Amino acid sequence: YITDYDEEEEMQYITYDGSEEASAQEIFLAIYQQLSPSRRKQLAQLEYINVKLCNECLIPCDSDTCEDSHEHDADFDLRYPGEEAILVYPHQIIMIDLYLAIEVPVGTVCQLMSRSSLAKKGIEVKGGTIDAGYTGNIGVLLHNNSNEPYEIQPNERIAQAIFLQLAPIEGMTSVDTREGLGESSHGTQGFGSTGKDEMEA
Repeated sequence: YITDYDEEEEMQYITYDGSEEASAQEIFLAIYQQLSPSRRKQLAQLEYINVKLCNECLIPCDSDTCEDSHEHDADFDLRYPGEEAILVYPHQIIMIDLYLAIEVPVGTVCQLMSRSSLAKKGIEVKGGTIDAGYTGNIGVLLHNNSNEPYEIQPNERIAQAIFLQLAPIEGMTSVDTREGLGESSHGTQGFGSTGKDEMEA
C-alpha cells in the first residue's frame, strides 16, 4: 500500500498495488487501519446508498445506458438506447423508454433532470421523480420547448439522474394563519425577489 496526503485538497490517497490476492473487505480493512484517528472519524460520518440496476433491462449499445461521467459528479447521465434517431417537433412532448430499471433505496428519491447541453437548445425533462419501491422501466419525458425540430441520436445523453436522501418527517402541525409559520428574512417573497432591491437601488 502506498499512502500520500495532499495538504491542499485535504485528501488521503491510498493505492493498492494488487500484488496479493485479497477480498474487498480485507483490502478496505487494511486501508482503514492506516488512516489516522481523525480520518477514521470522517469516514464514519459519511453515509452511502446502494443503488441496484437491472442489467436485464439494458439494451446493448456502444456503452452503458447509464454512466457516471466524472469522478466527483453528483449525477449519472442517461442515454437514449434506441438504434434509430427520433425527431422531436417544436413544442412536442415525447416519452422515451430507457429499458432500464433501478431499485431506489428507502429514504431516497431519484430525480431525472435536464442536461444543460440540451436545455440550452430548448430540450427539457418533465416530471422525473422516481420513488423508492418503483422497479418498473424508466421513461424520460422530453419537451422540445423551442421553435425548431430536434433529432435525438442513438446513444445520445438525454437526461441525468441524481439521488437525494430524504429527511424523515416526524409529524405535521396545523396552524390557523400564515403568521403561525414563523418569521424569516425571506418571508413570502419569491419569483426572483432575491437581489431585487439591489437592482432597483
